[in-house]
Amino acid sequence: MRGFLVSLLLNAAFGSGVPNFFQPSGWFARSRRRQRELAAGVDADLVLANRKRYRLGVGLFCFGLLIIVLGAGSHVNHAARVIALSVGFASLAIGFVVLEWARRERSWLDEPDPEKPPSIFKI
Repeated sequence: MRGFLVSLLLNAAFGSGVPNFFQPSGWFARSRRRQRELAAGVDADLVLANRKRYRLGVGLFCFGLLIIVLGAGSHVNHAARVIALSVGFASLAIGFVVLEWARRERSWLDEPDPEKPPSIFKI
């Protein structure tokens, strides 16, 4: 409602030619449109898969930390400790990679569509 009133006042003050600095930014408008699309369920399968990927990454990361703490503090023979620490560090590294993948996928999903290039001929 407030936007409507502002546009009504601007049109009354400047006529139909509202100055360009009062128009919303192209990127901002595209970003808001993309957020509305995601809220409406567009790309829901990609968002769900990315959410599962994030949970898997957190699980692997926490599992790796737990195994490292338990393996370092336990009093077992050297071979078992080395195996536990190796599994823990591998799980930690894989969890970090999966988390980074999920973070980049989320930023790609949130990114608005690119602006259309200017056209000389309108069709």
